[in-house]
Amino acid sequence: MVEFLEFLEIKKRLEMMKRNRTFESMPPVTEYPEKNSRDDEQAHRFLLLFNRKPKVLSKSFKEFDSYFIDKRPRFSKLAIKRLFYGGDDLQGLIHLCGKFNFTTDSHFTCGVGLNLIVKLLDYEYNKDAEYYIQIFGSTSFRDITYLYFDNHIQGKGFKTCKVPALKLLHIFMNYNPSMSITQILNNEESIQEYNTWKRSQQTTSIKAENFHQST
Repeated sequence: MVEFLEFLEIKKRLEMMKRNRTFESMPPVTEYPEKNSRDDEQAHRFLLLFNRKPKVLSKSFKEFDSYFIDKRPRFSKLAIKRLFYGGDDLQGLIHLCGKFNFTTDSHFTCGVGLNLIVKLLDYEYNKDAEYYIQIFGSTSFRDITYLYFDNHIQGKGFKTCKVPALKLLHIFMNYNPSMSITQILNNEESIQEYNTWKRSQQTTSIKAENFHQST
């Protein structure tokens, strides 16, 4: 039922608002490890895995996801940047997660990959999400195009990558308010889909805020 789905969205938005207020009340974190040998070695190991086995990327992404949930690693800033952008002839998540199979129009792998990046930027999943958001938000225009937002967002049919692509684009645009959405999206249908999704998120936030104040 539409009403039930809307209720779930409002409930989720309320929980996000409560978490955000908690983070806003916390003193700013000024220190972050410049190096964390054990965790950084694991980050590099996964980066090698992503690049050596491109045909089973979704499996590698899921393996990294399980490792992250279980170990809660604290990568250094350098390791996070390498994880996102690669280096030394290795491609990072930004370059790998947006790929999909043009031949079969399969969006399974990019759905898993983009969801992984969304999780890394989520405070509930990642205690250091603040740093990941800063690094992701500072992605260059050239690199952000590797996520192929148009291909994931356009179209009315269901694609597992569509919602995570919209979320990532929204985070990036919020971090870069001077940038126009038309600089990122080239397809009119994609722009309409993004604007519709963005309005729905704002409406849900307003309803959640009103509900919170009434209680």
